[in-house]
Amino acid sequence: MIYPEKLRKGDKVAIISPATTVKREYVEGAAALLTRHGLKPVVMPSALGPASGTFAASEEDRLADLKNALHNPEVKAILCARGGYGCVHLLPHFSDEEIRENAKWIIGFSDISAFHALWHRAGVASIHGPMAKHMTLLGDDDPCTKALLDILQVNPEMDYHVAPHPFNRSGRATGRLLGGNLAVLNGLAATDLDMLTGLDPDGVILFLEDIAEPIYKVERVLYRLWLSGVLKRIRALVIGQFTEYNPTPNHSGMEEMIQALLVRLGIDNIPVVFNFPTGHVDYNLPLIEGDNVMLEVSESEVTLTSVPFTQPSDIPEDIKIREAQDMVDKWIRTIGGKYFSELTNMALLTEETGELARVIARVYGEQVAKEGDLRKSLGEEMADVFWVLTCLANQTGTDLTAEFMKSIQKKTTRDKDRFRK
Repeated sequence: MIYPEKLRKGDKVAIISPATTVKREYVEGAAALLTRHGLKPVVMPSALGPASGTFAASEEDRLADLKNALHNPEVKAILCARGGYGCVHLLPHFSDEEIRENAKWIIGFSDISAFHALWHRAGVASIHGPMAKHMTLLGDDDPCTKALLDILQVNPEMDYHVAPHPFNRSGRATGRLLGGNLAVLNGLAATDLDMLTGLDPDGVILFLEDIAEPIYKVERVLYRLWLSGVLKRIRALVIGQFTEYNPTPNHSGMEEMIQALLVRLGIDNIPVVFNFPTGHVDYNLPLIEGDNVMLEVSESEVTLTSVPFTQPSDIPEDIKIREAQDMVDKWIRTIGGKYFSELTNMALLTEETGELARVIARVYGEQVAKEGDLRKSLGEEMADVFWVLTCLANQTGTDLTAEFMKSIQKKTTRDKDRFRK
């Protein structure tokens, strides 16, 4: 996972309106707040229109604003002025490599969850948090704005302590924090932008929020997550703010429905938090998408804190082949961001094998060795070959342990008497 660089005094922050129209005073208020904190806001050309229907600008203009903000090396973060429907229009126009090579924070919530899914696919952290209206109306002393600025300017870490809720389920879990607006993320199901899979080598702590969604629609999506195995895979569930909906004869409230659903489905082995401060409310804590966190739920308090990913010192001295495959997979997804394609890795395997052959030919063979060749480690070159081979095995679903044992058995059967006289 790539964490964008820390913002310093004088760094530029682009303000974009990638979806719905936004009031000028909110954009100007956010720009003024950023200025007061030593940053240089850059209101992108189409952030304030001209509007195209309900959209802040045409699709082409909204795309140009985001593209230009992403590619401008002087811009260190991108603040979305508002959510609202429209971000999905821009998703097909970005590649993972483009986002990784220009890694910078993107900030927002609600429909901005679509961009969090895009950044996550690319292996870059992002911030589900306050936008322009929040900054303008609540000002510099707002704790959520302060927390956002701390993430941007001090350390990309979270340390939150919130009040308990009667429906909470106690426990402790660690994993990658992923989630956002339920309707938006559910709309990306079965695509390579689907964040609602519950799949990650470090485990997933899933958080959800939404606005103006009827209770039965939320229940329908949660049933999908159950039937697809997601709710069985996650390590913890964080229910944020669900606002602007009406009670029904079946359920008095959203939280009551979710609590009853968890009981009905027998989900009782993971920590669950209700009423977490994230979503369409004033107390909207910024959450780092993709961060490794520890969630602790007790009767007196809920804490959510950033914790380090696996460090090199945690790597055992001796590992099995299957463990090596798991280790490479975890590294690729948490540090490398994602796998190269199988074709690219095949080319890299050819390259690494060539490097190994060159060292052997020049150090152990008759080819004249250059000074640089003498400094190369044969073991390092072999390890590079094994690394790429392991990537290919993971990508093709090959169990190297099983295949190696099959190969040993085949060779034993074939050659047991072959070299005996």
